[in-house]
Amino acid sequence: MATSGKGDDVQQTSHTNVWLDDKQPSDFHLTIRDEDVVHPGQVGEVLHLLLTANPRSAKFNPKSINTFWELRATLDKPHPASEANESIPRQLDRQRAHLT
Repeated sequence: MATSGKGDDVQQTSHTNVWLDDKQPSDFHLTIRDEDVVHPGQVGEVLHLLLTANPRSAKFNPKSINTFWELRATLDKPHPASEANESIPRQLDRQRAHLT
């Protein structure tokens, strides 16, 4: 179960954290500290994943963004002003029709 972490972080387990960077307000960061999922020899032994609400990015994943958005909103943590548009396809070559 998720709980409020330090500062603006949301601690999901002792090994998992969902956070935002003020410089990237549309991006969610997921960090995992678990020796079973971190690449051997990785600095800091952390798997760091980035999801963005920017549909022009290859890292656009609206369903996952909205999951994190809801999680952070529920815990009164900072989150983007609106949810990601799930009608926009994730495939970059199919997104052009939805972008202005």
